[in-house]
This record gives sequence, structure tokens and C-alpha cells, in this order.
Amino acid sequence: MKSAGSTSSMLLSSRSVLMEVGVRKAPLLYFLLMTTAAAWSQTPPSSITFFTDDELRRAIQTAPEEVPGKPGLYALRLSPPSESPVIGIRRTTPGASELHANFTDVWYVIDGEATLITGGAMLDGSETAPGETRGRGIRDGNSRRIYKGDYAAIPAGTPHWISQVEGKEFLYIVVKVPVQEPHQR
Repeated sequence: MKSAGSTSSMLLSSRSVLMEVGVRKAPLLYFLLMTTAAAWSQTPPSSITFFTDDELRRAIQTAPEEVPGKPGLYALRLSPPSESPVIGIRRTTPGASELHANFTDVWYVIDGEATLITGGAMLDGSETAPGETRGRGIRDGNSRRIYKGDYAAIPAGTPHWISQVEGKEFLYIVVKVPVQEPHQR
């Protein structure tokens, strides 16, 4: 695995700033702006979703299995229906590598520690839905540890994979931001 430094993704940490796309932003502020912009563009002003920290953690910790009967990945939609869903995710084990042609993933880590691999080549990737590819891992990607308070923006068309979960669980929020033109791989 290569060390951090790919231009294909950006990770801003509360401990350090990685300059991968040439723009320096405060991670939480950028996450909040992206989430707010996505929500405002898709949701009437009277539809407000609010969770306290405890409510958000509890909702994500009790989320159902993404695929019934296949433990390790638990997901819950936190936003009203829109083109930019906000999803709470709990991982207890590594999962499949992913590539989204039509969405940029914006992540904010709520709790836990994991290894995120981005870029490189997806191993045995197959399309599971239009614009969605899953594989069994990534070869020659950039590996980095991610922790509570970290932020990542993973551009459409970038393979990514949680290859290791430290401890009992890893909790994070993902905002799916649609791209104007799908990325062709």
C-alpha cells in the first residue's frame, strides 16, 4: 500500500491536514457546509432532522444490517428522501471495497478507528447496481488510519475500502453528493 498522497481523495483530520486536493478546509466546518447545502437543496425548509449526540450514536448503534443475515455492516438513513442521502453507518468488520460512479462520499467519523484504503485498483469488482461496484479489496491504494473526528471526501469513481476495524465498532456518517456527470472507470 502507498502512503497518503493521492489526488483521488481528500482526508482532513483533527490531528493533521493532508493536502491531497490542494484546498485546506476545516474538517467539521466543511462537513457541516456540505451536509447543509445538500439538505437545503433537496428538502423544504420545514423538514428539519435533528439528533443530539446521544440520539445519533444510539440510532447508528442500533441500525439494522444492510443485508439481512450478513452481519458486519449496519446502515440507517438519517435524512428525509432526497438526491443527497445522509446515512449513519456502523461497521464491526471490514466489508467489500466500493466505487460509486454517481456520488461523492463525504464522511465524518463519530467514533472508533479503522483503516481506509483509497485509490488503486479494485480486486474482482463487479457492478451490483447501476453505477455501484463492489470488490474483495484494493491493490496499490493509499492506506491511512482514520479516527473519531476525521473527515474524508471521496470523489466519485474512486475505489475505497475499510480494510480493518479496530475494537468493537466504527461509527460514521456518509453524505452521498450526486455528481453532474458520472465518472467512467
